[in-house]
Amino acid sequence: MARRRVVGVESGLKGRLPDLFRAAVVLPSVSCTHPCSWVACQVKEYHLMQVVPSIFNFTLASVLIAVLGCAGRAAAQCSAADINHNGVVEGGDLGMLLDVWGTNNADADINNDGVVDAVDLAELLGAWGPCNDMFNQPTTNNDNTCGIRQTLIAKKVLTNNADFYGDILAMWQLIYAQTKLNYPAGLPVSELDQYFLISPPTVYTPAGVKAANGGPRTPPSSILNVLKATGYRMERYYIDQDEMDQHFTSAFVDAELAIFATAFPDAESQVVDAAASPASLRSLFTNEGSYYIVVVNDGNHWIGVTADTIYNSLGAAPVKNSSDFGKLDGDPNQTETNSFTGLVIEIRKN
Repeated sequence: MARRRVVGVESGLKGRLPDLFRAAVVLPSVSCTHPCSWVACQVKEYHLMQVVPSIFNFTLASVLIAVLGCAGRAAAQCSAADINHNGVVEGGDLGMLLDVWGTNNADADINNDGVVDAVDLAELLGAWGPCNDMFNQPTTNNDNTCGIRQTLIAKKVLTNNADFYGDILAMWQLIYAQTKLNYPAGLPVSELDQYFLISPPTVYTPAGVKAANGGPRTPPSSILNVLKATGYRMERYYIDQDEMDQHFTSAFVDAELAIFATAFPDAESQVVDAAASPASLRSLFTNEGSYYIVVVNDGNHWIGVTADTIYNSLGAAPVKNSSDFGKLDGDPNQTETNSFTGLVIEIRKN
């Protein structure tokens, strides 16, 4: 984990932390206060503004580029700094660390050197904010963040970064804002609003996700436009529109394809047969340097595929493709099969 210098704390500091310093370093637990998140908070409120489209597009690009630079940063695995195990490093963890300052408390001794001191404090402050594993997606609180996770994973894979941790909340806010932009007057079928435009929580925690009814489903156009803002493109897409129409209504699918055509006019399209077995789709996922995001399970889940690996956020980690590519679930034991739902988007870095 990268070290950060903490102003006002010397590495040799021992004993009880002064109350004055304790008061000075207690930080609010709201996500908008941790590094990089101020722009995400701007985006969170951005959809409330009425902006002239020509100005809007320029401003949106600037905001997305600024935020995605933060959302895509190599966030540390902060399981050690998350002392109370609530999915975010915040004031509760800081308070617990200060309460056992100078002791050998194992929970608060983040760097495992036998004493809770300024080094542990620096580690905790350096990991401040949500620090989410892109895999191990919960299944017990209706967590709908597979699209958010796939956006983050795609960026990692296409930059050869194997650190699969990132700020899910910041990316969630970006995709939510992009969905509002794609459909400024509401989705083509109003009842879909409940699936795609559920406001994200203030802090990404299991309780926050549950309070947001699991969060928004992720339209493919929103994923693609967020990726486009930081130098990625859709190379081509493969679609069985009849299959897609069964799950999303033709009005929604047509709107998505129109957004594709506007955002990526040079992208190729290819018709595929969703009735074919997933094994027959293996030939789609062969281009080196491409990341394929695949809609599966009746449109209820996204998974990622490359030429040699499956990236399923419901699994524990990436899984190398087996010879039987009929199993797209990402389970190490390859015991379940995800049904192809009619859309594959192929993404590359510019």
